[in-house]
Amino acid sequence: MNTFFSYSKYPVKQRRVFFSFIILLILLRYEVYSQTKEKSYPEIPYISSTFISSDYTFNNRGLVFPIQVCLGQNNEIIVLDYAEDCLYFFDKDGKYIRTIGQRGQGPGDLLRPTGLQIDKNSDIYIYETGNNRISIFSYNGKFITSFRLKGSAYRCFTFSVTKNQEVIVNAPTTGFYITVYSRDGNILREVGSVEQLVKKPVNLIGDLIDASILNNTLGAGFPFYEENEGNYYIFLQYLPYIKIFNTKGEMIKKVDVQFPEILKIIDEIPGPGNPKLGLRLMSIYNTVAYSNNYFYVITIESETDKDGLLKIYNNTYKVDAELKILKKIVPPVLYISNEELQHFYRFDRDITSSGRNHFTISLDENTIYYAVPYQCSVIKYSKK
Repeated sequence: MNTFFSYSKYPVKQRRVFFSFIILLILLRYEVYSQTKEKSYPEIPYISSTFISSDYTFNNRGLVFPIQVCLGQNNEIIVLDYAEDCLYFFDKDGKYIRTIGQRGQGPGDLLRPTGLQIDKNSDIYIYETGNNRISIFSYNGKFITSFRLKGSAYRCFTFSVTKNQEVIVNAPTTGFYITVYSRDGNILREVGSVEQLVKKPVNLIGDLIDASILNNTLGAGFPFYEENEGNYYIFLQYLPYIKIFNTKGEMIKKVDVQFPEILKIIDEIPGPGNPKLGLRLMSIYNTVAYSNNYFYVITIESETDKDGLLKIYNNTYKVDAELKILKKIVPPVLYISNEELQHFYRFDRDITSSGRNHFTISLDENTIYYAVPYQCSVIKYSKK
């Protein structure tokens, strides 16, 4: 019998040494695996309550497709409604205050808005998928300015705003992970060339997809400027690592994700060795936010129960600039019915391509407000 390797021809003593070596390797690999899985951070349970229900009406209106929330002045909560093309303001008790925005394409109008940020002066930034621009308003609703993103064919996946009021955009079709704009729309710098991981067209669900399209998709992520270290971060949405760049655009570190939910499915995540690219099903993050000089990460984890309800686990990780997990916030499971899923799919065209910063967290971290577009509501997670 011709075999590549057989140790039966060796003396018993040598076989025992060889066997012992294999056992040692297995134990060492298990030890490393255990260390990577070992939790060195606390898990904090939160409780859930409805902050704004789908039944709540104001000025003959109500939430239709709330996709983002921000914490405003005096503990006000700002809700971006994609379907209504506007912002709603509520007080700390969930009572309606006012509306900003209306559907249109002129200055101060909004069209299919999918991104919301607020800066240190409480100016409000909105990305509109329909107009491919970022519009800026004062907190009381006065329109300040707007600017279109580079190239009419490019789209913003997500964006953030720095303390210096620079706008950090992830639009990988530009060829870069991060494009930094001034408030008046000038490009200040482009950071990190998008990796060309796919070298040739891929047959995806019966369609031959061009390599450039797939590489642009794999370049999508959540971009931030970390104020203390002065570096740019991109949490890649479809690849299991975070890239860090300096202000010159040079990558200084690539860090593998350490979130348990991601480690469980790490072999399924697309990459050079796995070109099947089930992209919509392979997202790593529900959303990522930067607040109080920390990153807050909600990973994607869901399953369907025996009654056909979708169970969503909004586990939220607090992460420092070194990407070390400091704690895990564990809210109750969110249950979504099939009817609620169909409501979501009505508007899903732009949402999956434009990011999902669904939540905001209070300065003391005791409260998280989370937009639930499936249920036309905003829920509140609170520390027990």
